[in-house]
Amino acid sequence: MKHYNFILAGGGAAGLSLAYHLSQSALRDQPILIIDQHVKNHNDHTWCFWAKDPAPFNSIAYRTWDKLAFYGEDYEAVLDIAPYHYRMVRALDFYRFTREILSSRPNVDFVLGKVERIADGDEYAEVLVNELTFSGDWVFDSRYDAADYRPLSNRYHYLTQHFLGWEIETQNPTFNPEIPNFFDFRTPQHGAMRFVYVLPFSEHRALVEYTL
Repeated sequence: MKHYNFILAGGGAAGLSLAYHLSQSALRDQPILIIDQHVKNHNDHTWCFWAKDPAPFNSIAYRTWDKLAFYGEDYEAVLDIAPYHYRMVRALDFYRFTREILSSRPNVDFVLGKVERIADGDEYAEVLVNELTFSGDWVFDSRYDAADYRPLSNRYHYLTQHFLGWEIETQNPTFNPEIPNFFDFRTPQHGAMRFVYVLPFSEHRALVEYTL
């Protein structure tokens, strides 16, 4: 049973981001194990974030915007968001970037497989994967299973957030690649908060997303 200071159960955005930050910190030489059941060799997500410079992952940003358009029923404006930038990172670029850095460090190991069990102990935790057991001082579990989350309506208030987007391409120039339509509330609300946003990649191509 090999022992690690940090075991990350899940090698997606949360796990790889945490491992990357650990590798850039005073804990960079501590043994780290990253477990994921997928190879992560395709672009399965897109993430956007606000940041000031300098910021992690700037170098792999697929697009960066400094202005945003806002629309309401009787209001519209183009907003300068300085000193912030709004950046888009594609998952495949993020996977490659973080894994290249982490794979170069001799203290970081990767295991491909499904985590079967995590057990907390008095001195350390144990993680079972591929019929092998690993121990760790700290285990961070970023896996998501909807069945594990049961609303406790007598204690908490719950909101549902829903995103659905399409990447579209037009024959004629349609989009301004410098200015996304970030909040467009000119859509029926139907008792909820609903808006559409458009993140343009070029005059002909954009991600159009509906948010509820």
